[in-house]
Amino acid sequence: MRRLARGRDDFDLALRGWFLSGTDKPVLEEHRQAADRIGLNLSQRMLTLNLSRRPPKHLGNSANGRSSSGPKRSRPRAAATRCPMK
Repeated sequence: MRRLARGRDDFDLALRGWFLSGTDKPVLEEHRQAADRIGLNLSQRMLTLNLSRRPPKHLGNSANGRSSSGPKRSRPRAAATRCPMK
């Protein structure tokens, strides 16, 4: 479980570093190290995020993991999003 939490932390730090790299704010060494650990190039201009087609199970209010609010969709949205930044 700790490895999973570290992976999430590394992803968060690396993503923050990627967003910062397109600004005048400094990218910290911890951002660079996290990016190296997950294999993210902070200098690339485009980022591809592979998103899940289903919401995480822990976000639901009911026993089956679905939220009781909001519309129900019959088909999931696209699984990948391209995000050009710089």
